[in-house]
Amino acid sequence: MQKSYVTHANQVIIVKIPTTKTYVEKTFTIEGDLAEIVRKYESLRPANATTTRYFVNYQNGKCTQQVIGTNKFAKTPKQIATYLGLEEPSRYTGHSFRRTSTTILADNGADITLLKRHGLWKSNTVAEGYIQVHYQQQKENWKHDLRCNQL
Repeated sequence: MQKSYVTHANQVIIVKIPTTKTYVEKTFTIEGDLAEIVRKYESLRPANATTTRYFVNYQNGKCTQQVIGTNKFAKTPKQIATYLGLEEPSRYTGHSFRRTSTTILADNGADITLLKRHGLWKSNTVAEGYIQVHYQQQKENWKHDLRCNQL
């Protein structure tokens, strides 16, 4: 990802990725607390960085000149799971980002069209799976709430 793909407009950060694996241009915005995290990351980049790549290595509280790529991103979920003390951190892969972002969309009421567009799926099958898991989880939460209210 290139630095030129990221622009700032008032309090919103706009990310426009012109080339993807599926040849579909993607644009999204980052706002609020997440935008603050992005701004903090950007402030840690070395002022004399010569690369046009957006992501550079972060270690010991600062960014270096070394760029990072897909392999580093693919390892990140495992590192997060290890840090959080989750069971079997090796099961967390780069695909975890895709699953998690889709789950968050479903949990916030996204319809099947939005889920399909997000996941770049042509079929309804996978998107319906996320919606089904969402409703199953809601059902369990409602049962729990009912039991708690009866106490």
